[in-house]
Amino acid sequence: MPTTNVIVDVIQNYSDMLQQLDQSIQRIGREWIELDENIYQYMSLKGMIYGDRGQGGSNYNSRDLLDLLSAVKKKETEYEAELKESLLDLIKQRDDIRRIHLCYMVLPYIEHEVLRLLYEENLTWGRVSEKLDISISTLSRKRDKALNMIHTAYSSDLSTTEVLQLQKVRKGIDWKYLLKK
Repeated sequence: MPTTNVIVDVIQNYSDMLQQLDQSIQRIGREWIELDENIYQYMSLKGMIYGDRGQGGSNYNSRDLLDLLSAVKKKETEYEAELKESLLDLIKQRDDIRRIHLCYMVLPYIEHEVLRLLYEENLTWGRVSEKLDISISTLSRKRDKALNMIHTAYSSDLSTTEVLQLQKVRKGIDWKYLLKK
């Protein structure tokens, strides 16, 4: 479950966060492609050394080269596993950020406005209170409620489509239903 600081960070920096993650995903994708090309080169070199006769060559230098190529291939295979793990982690981070932002975007109007004015517009509490014509204590309650709603929606087993429908009562899933669960 995301912390309040993570939610606020997503609200404030959503586009930048996604852009950075997308760039990292693309960079790892390029590394993975280059790694695949290296593995193909390894296979090509191995074929040149062994030729059509299989592994029966008796040349000592060929054996050293094959050992070196095998060690390189092993390292590249390990690196490929690390790249895959990193890529999956980055994709999960991106999905989590998108889900948090979606939960924020489907908040009821007043809760969304409170968070938008506080964190996107960076207005002071006094200015937000004045702008929405509510007391500071009501503003604090609305902020806490909005953050709780995001936590609840994020942690729920609702699909992305169902989260999108939270404000539409006709679908049978709304904020009251979700918060009661």
